[in-house]
Amino acid sequence: MDIGIGHIQDELGYLSARLLKLAQRRGLEIITVESCTGGLLSSYLTDVEGLSHVFNRALITYCDEAKTDLAHVPAKLIDEHGAVSEAVAQAMACGGRNLVSKDCIAIAVTGYAGSSPDGGTPGLVYIAVSTPYAVQCQRFQFTEDCRDDIRRAAVREALKMGLHLLADDPHY
Repeated sequence: MDIGIGHIQDELGYLSARLLKLAQRRGLEIITVESCTGGLLSSYLTDVEGLSHVFNRALITYCDEAKTDLAHVPAKLIDEHGAVSEAVAQAMACGGRNLVSKDCIAIAVTGYAGSSPDGGTPGLVYIAVSTPYAVQCQRFQFTEDCRDDIRRAAVREALKMGLHLLADDPHY
């Protein structure tokens, strides 16, 4: 079944609204720390009318220096594991969450949406979600044909991860 772009965008809006509603019920705000999605995740979250106040901030950490400066990812971690890795995705999520004193959920995305000058595999993405009680990270290998479709697929999975982690967390 071929799913058109309009359907994907509708799905992303729906998932965004569900995540914001769940975060609001849990008394949490949302922070994003994005690399390969370049702010697309935060854009969908802030498009939800009436719930955008649940969104706290977005960090666009596209280059390694931004990851260290903004999300406080140790440069040594990037050197040892690479910017596109489970360790760095988790550090991005935790670093983003630690920027605020309020209870929040942070969602981090790092990966290769297209061809990479360092030879990274297009479609390889790590997504990490950090709450006050848990951190989860998953590796994805998206097979979509173009950069924009990979970015949208990453946003979809990031929203779904956030929903699952908040829904399944026994602390709430």
